Amino acid sequence: MNSKITEVIKGITKEILVLMKTEKGNWTKPWVGVHSVSNKTHEYQGFNCLILALAKHKNEWQRKVWGTYKQWKDAGCQVDKDQHGTTILRPQIIKGEDDKGKIKVFTTFRPFKVFNIQQCSGETHKFDSFDQPPGRDIKYIKRIDNHISTLGADIRHGDSMAYYNPQADFIGMPDQKAFKDDVYYYTTLFHELTHWTGHEKRCNRKLRCWGGKDYAFEELVAELGASFLANHFRIESKPREDHIQYLNTWIKGLENHETMLFKASTLAEKAVRFIVKNKLNIRKVA
Repeated sequence: MNSKITEVIKGITKEILVLMKTEKGNWTKPWVGVHSVSNKTHEYQGFNCLILALAKHKNEWQRKVWGTYKQWKDAGCQVDKDQHGTTILRPQIIKGEDDKGKIKVFTTFRPFKVFNIQQCSGETHKFDSFDQPPGRDIKYIKRIDNHISTLGADIRHGDSMAYYNPQADFIGMPDQKAFKDDVYYYTTLFHELTHWTGHEKRCNRKLRCWGGKDYAFEELVAELGASFLANHFRIESKPREDHIQYLNTWIKGLENHETMLFKASTLAEKAVRFIVKNKLNIRKVA
């Protein structure tokens, strides 16, 4: 990783640490419901979601539409004078050979800057609808349910708590009526679905039994995955109150390992891609 990318990761990690220490269980609040999209209608993914949501929060911007200097210029807009861009990371796939001549695929990242629509002048009205949430009526919720049903996940309702059993490969959930509202139900289900993707048949993450740093790391992946999925499906995610127990472990981990958040968000993004790949996309994924 080059120094510029490392600098970006360290900076965001420090900001997340401050939120965890000050906001406690509400540390995800800055990106709850923040569905960042480019002026080309692409969704921003993974770590970039955190970067852009934190920039929006820090600058008190209301809009969630972004673009490079050239993208805004091509769209008939102009980045205002003295405005500073926000650095995000673009993944690049590189193929190469190892010492034994086998083809290996590597992912590297290239930093580039984007600007929020509120940093621009010109024909910005063309993007008024880009970051507006869709009406969440019964039909919309049914579409989400239908999509989840296509995943083939074994989801068993009627339990007293929500959990994923990696040995038996099923998700246990209370009945939907047991939750405060639909938002709590779906964000909880998204959390467990993120765990579900960790099975060796899917994304193949290390799923440990309860307790320990590996388990806490997987919970961080699931927490991020749930918020990314909620943003994708335009549901305002709410943090699970029982996850405050992991905060100290997460704080200690982030303080000792500067790339931990980046790794967790990368795994969460991979899980989200696995879940949304069945074509229920509100916008194109990029």
